[in-house]
Amino acid sequence: YSYGASQPGFISQTASMQYTRRFTSRLSMDVSAGPQWINSTNSGLNVPTSYNLFANAAINYDIRTTNLALAYSRGANSGFGVIPGARSDSVNIRASRTFATVWSGAVSSAYTRTTTLAATGGSRSFATTTLVDSGQLSRAIARSLSAYASYTFENQSTTTAAGTTGIFGGSFQVVSFGLTYSPNLIHFGPR
Repeated sequence: YSYGASQPGFISQTASMQYTRRFTSRLSMDVSAGPQWINSTNSGLNVPTSYNLFANAAINYDIRTTNLALAYSRGANSGFGVIPGARSDSVNIRASRTFATVWSGAVSSAYTRTTTLAATGGSRSFATTTLVDSGQLSRAIARSLSAYASYTFENQSTTTAAGTTGIFGGSFQVVSFGLTYSPNLIHFGPR
């Protein structure tokens, strides 16, 4: 990850193994995990070589027209906003259902805790928690066309070494409407 001359970057390397299992025709699981190495590409970034756990896990349950999913992920990423590099733990739960043939709905909730990889400039370390709840209702209009309405609520707070702060904090709501066009698959070559 590189941020130009103004911010030093870092290198993240991961080795993982994946295990997938279908318990029944409705219940399945997918897990991958392994060590993650993080090194700074610049001595100005206070990131000592660290070894952490990378993990992704998901459980899916399908009941006719309903899908339930629970997922967890952990790992290093590019960071958000002015945070050059971060480590995040995230839990996501989602439910979707098709009803009355042409209607479908989905709700989801995600919680993420993100911490900086380094105390850049001394003691400036951040820990940000984010909660995102959303819902969407859609209706098929024609074979390849559908309309949707969605609502999202997000709440975020940030804690520094000095305590809770209003930086990157607060909540907001988003309401959106739209059309989705999904044409039939185009096949290339012999079938």
